[in-house]
Amino acid sequence: MMATMIKNNIDKIVALTWSIFSVVFGLYFISVRYGNAEIYRDAINKEQQLLWLIIAIIVAVYVIFLFSKFMVKAILEAGKERDILIYAIPFFGVFISCFISKLVDSDFCYYYGDEKLVWDSAMNLYPYFFVYLSEIYIISFILIPNIFAPTLVKIVMVSLIMGYVIYRVNRHYNCKIGFCFYLLCLLEPFYILGVEVHRMQWYGFIYLFVMVKLYFDIVERGSTDCNIRSIINIVLLLALLSVLRREGIYFYVLGPILLLKAYGNLEKKKIYRLIVFFIIIEIIMNIPIVNNGMNEKELAKSALLVHMLGEETLDRELVSEELSILDKKFIIENIDKYNNDMGISGFDSNYFDVPGWNDNNYYIRRSESQISMEQFNRAFIRLITKQPLVFLKSRIRAFLAAGRQVGPYNLYFPLMLLVFELLYSFRKYRRKAVYIIFAGVFIHIILTSIAMPASYYKYYYHMWLVAYTFFVIMIYDFKQGFVQSKG
Repeated sequence: MMATMIKNNIDKIVALTWSIFSVVFGLYFISVRYGNAEIYRDAINKEQQLLWLIIAIIVAVYVIFLFSKFMVKAILEAGKERDILIYAIPFFGVFISCFISKLVDSDFCYYYGDEKLVWDSAMNLYPYFFVYLSEIYIISFILIPNIFAPTLVKIVMVSLIMGYVIYRVNRHYNCKIGFCFYLLCLLEPFYILGVEVHRMQWYGFIYLFVMVKLYFDIVERGSTDCNIRSIINIVLLLALLSVLRREGIYFYVLGPILLLKAYGNLEKKKIYRLIVFFIIIEIIMNIPIVNNGMNEKELAKSALLVHMLGEETLDRELVSEELSILDKKFIIENIDKYNNDMGISGFDSNYFDVPGWNDNNYYIRRSESQISMEQFNRAFIRLITKQPLVFLKSRIRAFLAAGRQVGPYNLYFPLMLLVFELLYSFRKYRRKAVYIIFAGVFIHIILTSIAMPASYYKYYYHMWLVAYTFFVIMIYDFKQGFVQSKG
């Protein structure tokens, strides 16, 4: 009888043991390194630090119980969980090999730049660096008390996501077409950004998982994957997508629409509760970052100004008043030299904070600004509203600068694939509104291009993943429909 009880609850026993181990050693791991960076340690008070540490522990324990249940079921029973795990293993091998390769080449300085800043903030219990990214790091340190925890947790996460993608595709079409996704492992952006742990690299895979799940839940309606726990998890992830990147703001509206399209066959009372739950979660997740989020140097405003001034069609006489005001915060002369020197490459990075650029000839005034932020913002907005076409032109050029790379990093090709997917989904799934998913991707691309501080490829990683993943789905869907029409 005891043996039966243990067998029936093995997942809970594993989860409980792991949770105790992780919490104890995770807290010890953080405490040993706590207090190494004053700026993060003093950014919020002790009560908030404790609150977010407790939240990290709760989330970590929840993940542990979910993962333990998944793994035990995958090992003991044939079915969905075992299929996903088996499909995930090759991806895990690719990602872990890439990680080890980078680790060997890094001379034990694996985290650097922004990733190191986030790592330090997490060690000092500051949860808001790049919105909630440092909180994700804290959760990772609880899950795996190790300096490489964020990378290891992400590798497991993205491997299982890709395993899930293959599972849903193979199950829906009752074939092995999903194995085509292993070809992504041949493309450098897939495994390089799959291992990196800055914000967009997390965001891209979470975005892909949510879109794939919602897509198949919509077209299948009543899928066995539509249980209450999985729906709650999707609500939480949609809310996270809406805040983790500022361009995700459209999920405030798109989120409820997608939830209704996917799970609208539930009882009315459950649907109302689902939407109310989504709204509550959104409010809860937005309040802390509005009040406590760290100012990220206003990179976007600096970039927008620099890029607009780089356009020859800008009528400087028309905006002379605004430029004279902005010149009290930015050195317009230096910006012009920067644009002349860099050309379209000037869209690639934002050099105002690089000490060695142009013999330390910064274009942001290092002395105290002669204008208030209200004056600066008003002048900035008037500059854009007076020359909207120039602004749009500069933003298009910013996207072109990000997408012009050759090979698998080129963004023009996946953008064309998305256009095809949008048009096809509108024609095929007009009544079920699956095209809203692809419209959302385009909204995201537009908002990213408008707001991004530099033309980084990683800002469009979600587009890259969605474009190639859904291309396989759309092609097979088209083929299947063609065969059926012939029959």
